[in-house]
Amino acid sequence: VNGQMRNSLASVSLSTGELTEWAPLTDDISFVFDLKLKNNMLYASGNIDEVLGEPKFGLVQFDENDEPTSWAPYASDTHSFDLKGSVIFAGGDFNEDQVGVTSPLYLGAFDLDSGNRLGWSASPINQEVDKVVLSGSNLYVGGQFTTIAGTQRSGLAVFSVEGCTGEIECEDIQINLN
Repeated sequence: VNGQMRNSLASVSLSTGELTEWAPLTDDISFVFDLKLKNNMLYASGNIDEVLGEPKFGLVQFDENDEPTSWAPYASDTHSFDLKGSVIFAGGDFNEDQVGVTSPLYLGAFDLDSGNRLGWSASPINQEVDKVVLSGSNLYVGGQFTTIAGTQRSGLAVFSVEGCTGEIECEDIQINLN
């Protein structure tokens, strides 16, 4: 950026237009696919294995001082995510080996405070999720899948996430078949 080396994340001063010193990704194999701000926290997703020497697994949270927090949900190679209340919905190319035996394939919900995986998943799903977008009470999911939540869908599905604020509520999310 501006002639200076940065690996997938950079910060530019809004007042001066100059590149800041912030360079949290030190390896050259990390890729960032999505960024969101919520409550003065920056969330980044991608193929991120470490930040400033600390292991991370696809999703990273930075505090208001641009420092990575200890928050580290296990969803390696997260392509896209969106936030609703205290829940983060993430999609990507992660699988059971990366997220744990009972965890979702390619799409899951995580607690925004703890980073713990919530009970809901869209399994079975047969291919990666490339985009996750929340609009109102709907979670739109796009990707390379042909089956999601056991239902045939060619690359696009929508879930109702009304009232999804934590683990118990998220367990009952259903695919919208309309």
